[in-house]
Amino acid sequence: MNPYRKALLQLHFTVVLFGFTGILGRLITLAEGPLVWYRMLIASLGFLVLPRFWKAIGLVPKQKIWAVALTGGIVALHWIAFFGSIKYSNVSFALCMLATSSLFAAVVEPLVLRRRISWMEVLLGLLVLPGIFIIFRFSAFYPLGMVLGLASAFLAALFATLNKTFVPHMRPTAISFIELSAGFVLLSAAMPLYLHWRPEVQLAITTWADLGWLLVLGLVCTTLAYVLALDVLKELSAFTSALAVNMEPIYTMVLAALLFGENKELGWGFYLGAGMILSAILLNGYLRGRRMA
Repeated sequence: MNPYRKALLQLHFTVVLFGFTGILGRLITLAEGPLVWYRMLIASLGFLVLPRFWKAIGLVPKQKIWAVALTGGIVALHWIAFFGSIKYSNVSFALCMLATSSLFAAVVEPLVLRRRISWMEVLLGLLVLPGIFIIFRFSAFYPLGMVLGLASAFLAALFATLNKTFVPHMRPTAISFIELSAGFVLLSAAMPLYLHWRPEVQLAITTWADLGWLLVLGLVCTTLAYVLALDVLKELSAFTSALAVNMEPIYTMVLAALLFGENKELGWGFYLGAGMILSAILLNGYLRGRRMA
């Protein structure tokens, strides 16, 4: 197999791993707070054994550490909102809401990066609004799941934009480790308040199944998936990668239908709205990829 085809298969396998995160959010019985707390701990430890990791950490500018660490808190909140959306709705619904991050990115990126607003990006982002309205109006509706899903989309756009400001100054593996470990520390500090607010939540892992799925989530769907995603960039263009990553919601919805039968839970309104949202996302990814190629 030639290197390009091998890298292309690896890229799509990586996207499936990222998509499987949503599936694990439903399989793991822990509430969203403990789930993210364990994920960040396990993934942080996973980065410690990566090749060249310590060299990357040694090159981190000290003046950037606090900014990256605080961004780790945003990542933690994003994951809590995302997994909370799954818990209060289902995987397909949560992924559909998360796909609206392009709408938020069209506004957040220009503000953070201090560049002109691209009205084409804003227009493409606004194309997801009719899809959300149709889901709201004509399908099974999960109000809290929708609010949490949209919050996770906004936070995803925010931390992804902030990461763009860090990339010129440090290696991606160092950024990820600092964010994950800082997110774990911040969640640890907030956990007593969280457990007081939600006394029914258990922090302890009570089943072997949960432990196994958490290890898959932290090591395979976080640490390994991230390393594979970086590796394929040696052979593939940013254009190809951007298009593939936008397939994540589709892969996840297919997995959710096969594993949980979610296609039976959701009506025609959801799929019409989801189709409109995903079409806008794919078009956005295509146009962005053309500019990056």
